[in-house]
Amino acid sequence: ERFRVEYWDGVPNLEVAESQEWNVVREYNFRFVPMVGNEVIVDSGFQGHFMRVAVEAPDTTVPGKRVGLREVVLLSPSPENLALDRNADVQPEEHPRGNEPRMATDTNQFSYWRAGMTDNETFGEFQLVFVPPEADETEVVEISRIDISWRWVVPRFRVFFRDRRNVEYQYESVVDNGASVTTFLMYKSIRAIRVLVELDVGQSIGISDFKVQRTYRVVPVQAISSNTWTAEAIRMMDYDNQTYWMAPPDTIAHRIDVDLRDVYWIDSVEVHFFFPPETFFVRVAETLENPTWVEIGSMFDASRWLVYVARRLARARYVQIEVVSPFEDLDNVIGTAIRDIAVLVDQNLARYQSAVASSVWDYPPANVVDGRDDTPFISEFDTEQGTIIVDLQSVVNIAGVQVKWLHRPQSFTFAHSLDNETYTMVAEERNNIEHALIMDPTTFHFQARFIRVEVKAALPVDWMFDPDFWGDQGRRRPVVAISEIVLIEHTGGGGVFGIQNPDGSQWDTITFGQRQPGQWSSSSEDDNRTEDVFGEIGEAGEKVQIVATYRGSEVQVYRNGEAFGSAYTAGPGPVWGPGSRVIFGVRSTAWAVPGATDPNSTDYINSTKHGQTHSAFFHGTIHMATLIHRALLPEEVRGLYEHYNGGRERGCHCVNACPMGSNGKYPGTPIPCSGTGVCIRNETGDHFATGHCQCLPGYSGDSCEIHCSSVATGCCENDDDCVAGRVCNKATQICDLR
Repeated sequence: ERFRVEYWDGVPNLEVAESQEWNVVREYNFRFVPMVGNEVIVDSGFQGHFMRVAVEAPDTTVPGKRVGLREVVLLSPSPENLALDRNADVQPEEHPRGNEPRMATDTNQFSYWRAGMTDNETFGEFQLVFVPPEADETEVVEISRIDISWRWVVPRFRVFFRDRRNVEYQYESVVDNGASVTTFLMYKSIRAIRVLVELDVGQSIGISDFKVQRTYRVVPVQAISSNTWTAEAIRMMDYDNQTYWMAPPDTIAHRIDVDLRDVYWIDSVEVHFFFPPETFFVRVAETLENPTWVEIGSMFDASRWLVYVARRLARARYVQIEVVSPFEDLDNVIGTAIRDIAVLVDQNLARYQSAVASSVWDYPPANVVDGRDDTPFISEFDTEQGTIIVDLQSVVNIAGVQVKWLHRPQSFTFAHSLDNETYTMVAEERNNIEHALIMDPTTFHFQARFIRVEVKAALPVDWMFDPDFWGDQGRRRPVVAISEIVLIEHTGGGGVFGIQNPDGSQWDTITFGQRQPGQWSSSSEDDNRTEDVFGEIGEAGEKVQIVATYRGSEVQVYRNGEAFGSAYTAGPGPVWGPGSRVIFGVRSTAWAVPGATDPNSTDYINSTKHGQTHSAFFHGTIHMATLIHRALLPEEVRGLYEHYNGGRERGCHCVNACPMGSNGKYPGTPIPCSGTGVCIRNETGDHFATGHCQCLPGYSGDSCEIHCSSVATGCCENDDDCVAGRVCNKATQICDLR
């Protein structure tokens, strides 16, 4: 899309050249002007030891970032001089004649063409015409170099070319020439050359040699890439739909295996191709031990498909894509290429759950949750009212509902409940004409275990024919008939607790389900400090402790006192200084501004990863939140969890961690912080580093060995406040000797 052609004319050493600034021949931007034929001819010449193509932006006209350079050909001047002994003409005709123009093309350095002298301002024209052997019209030739050797140097002149259409245009204008030899390097197809010289009064013009060299093509002896391309398989699994994996071009067949790490009900598998194969199969399996591979899709003429969707409900952990006939490239330099593989989890919470109805014919209520529109539930014939209840087995978060009618009701209600006793109605229609009830997932969010659909009256135009008298309009009667009930699970991604900069464009937030279902992670802008950690998945509604620590570039997430997945190295994070904000219940306040979730909005959120695909808001309860200015160690995280659940908080109380002292209860017994304070770990977190004592009220000193009752002001209230051998003088509140 954007690139530069550059050259290096310094010392002939590539290592030296790579550290220096190169000369730019020309810059190209094809973002709005597509390249015709995918070929670029650089018609500006140069002299150098090295040339390079510096790519600034890849092609984005089709999905997938790619830069492919098929060939580089240097268009160099040949030794042949096309102007040798060619006829030339001088105009205007009334110009005084001097030496013959042929003297400028005879390669004799001692002979030259010289224009006649004049006392007026003179315009000298030198035109070179090529005449083919068997035609009167001039031919087109490709030239790469022109050399003009001046007998007398002229400061101002212009060079014109005449193209294949016989149209003349100016190629170069020189206004301050001081060289005795002028050289032009280029690549042009021309019919004629004209040199127009502007002379001052009394100035002479003379050309001792005029050379025009034909173009010939040279392949460079060596090519080096600063970014050798590799096609790792991980590119099919990253979050960039423009990167891709590519198979070797000479591979006849290959197979891609994907491990989802857990068994899911999947709805479909999407394969986003860059260079699609001719034939392939998509299969899934639950286990690799004696696996039963279920084919969910195949394609035998996939060359025109950039996105293929294999749609079939199945339980799967492993996905297999087998390419039988790969992408066919006649040059054998490109193989089958896949940008991304997406496995979509079945989000219909109602599928295969329990359903009951107030009236049943030969079409049971289980049909509304079987995932098929062609197997409906139908009530008894001539039934105008009816109720169907779906039990989801547990309380779930729902965002989005579809109730597909086989025979439309005129009036109905939709309600949900946690206990099947108290229902909350969220939709009611008394004059329905639609074929489905659709509740927007961005608007309707609720928690429920039971769903109830009540049909109050059937729409007369949708009454059903009597099966025994099909087609008899007089025997049509009402029925309650539903094809399918779809309950969409609320998508995760909500931020629980974190810190951000003032406008929300940078953040570090503990987040649930943002990148993987049921997974905790540390969210950040553009995923700069975010990675999948794959810890143990918990149940929604479960009370948990989540800790995220940031130690330099290392990020670790903990769940209930234990490491949640593995630590990873992230990029540098922001410096949380003055103006930083603590946030609850959202990944960043960038989502909380008006219009932030509008796809047409230009707000920052629309350029953020997961900006529109995952809810940024947390649906749950936060019991306690703590922001600590240094990273906790694993044993400290574990200690906080145990302490919160009734255990003892862990801490480093090594013998020499804090200053030792004694108290009145155990005189002479050295105890860290005298037993009247808490030994605080060194802020660096280093092992065995010296800590300091945080004294209880009334105590002071490095080891909390001084009680206020032992100083002049006094503060004792009873003898227990005094050290051994002293008692409390309640009048003065000072500890006196016994």
